[in-house]
Amino acid sequence: MPNALKIAAYFLGTLFLGALLAPPLYWGGHALAAWGPLHKLAEFEFRRYFDRAMFVAALLLLWPAIRALRVGGWRDLGLERDPRPWRHLLFGFGVAAGGLWLMGLGLWGSGLYAPRTASAIAWGSLPGFLVTAAAVAGAEELFFRGALQGLVGRTASATGALVFVAALFAVLHFLRPPEGAVAVGQVNWLSGFAFLPKVFWQWGDLRLVLGGLATLLTVGLVLGYARLQARALWLPVGLHAGWVFALKSFSAVSRHTAANNLWFGEDLRHGLIPVAVVALTGVVVAWELRREKAWPAAWDERR
Repeated sequence: MPNALKIAAYFLGTLFLGALLAPPLYWGGHALAAWGPLHKLAEFEFRRYFDRAMFVAALLLLWPAIRALRVGGWRDLGLERDPRPWRHLLFGFGVAAGGLWLMGLGLWGSGLYAPRTASAIAWGSLPGFLVTAAAVAGAEELFFRGALQGLVGRTASATGALVFVAALFAVLHFLRPPEGAVAVGQVNWLSGFAFLPKVFWQWGDLRLVLGGLATLLTVGLVLGYARLQARALWLPVGLHAGWVFALKSFSAVSRHTAANNLWFGEDLRHGLIPVAVVALTGVVVAWELRREKAWPAAWDERR
């Protein structure tokens, strides 16, 4: 079977397995909610479990896909040991989180957002955002940029793989069912399959497509470029974690005070201005990577 068909079979299998896993994941989460520390699991709608089920399915089927494509190791996926792992991780986190937060401060000044009162901020949740950002970024970058971009790159050009995975990353994150699509207590074994057609609802709103999807696509392109140029995952993990942390922390300390429009939406992900901020972050990343590559040449000249 050609590699392209194997990759297509992997994606179709992910959809099927994810839809199958969503109901038991939902039931299991609500059962665990009876245990005190996990009580918040009962607050999540079925769509949250559906999203997680798709990601679990993708991870479960990843190893069989890698075996089917005869990948022998990370080098076969175009990855190497990063000589500056912590520098790349911290730089990526700082430039990504800093860019979004600077934009957020500008939104406070413009009146589109306003800071919450100190008593309304759950300060204790802020450290948890770092844990969430690290977990989400690590898992998704290992999957999208580490495995998928490397797998697609075995049958396509490096640029083609970058663009394809960035587009897939954007589309999968944009496929989000509406709130309340499945009522509490009505989840059954077929709910995951019934959910699949409902994930396309955002495509009918041009504002969401131009704002939300465009931002996700730009994020995917920047992350893919960082992975391709650094040939490692530390930089894209840092960038991804920085964006996740900025989104969550800004939402925790801010409230939306104006109507959504084409330029800005309900959070820092939506709107054409966030697209520009993410693109500018990509320019900074490209500049830093070129500067790093110039270091050995400059060192040799001095010697």
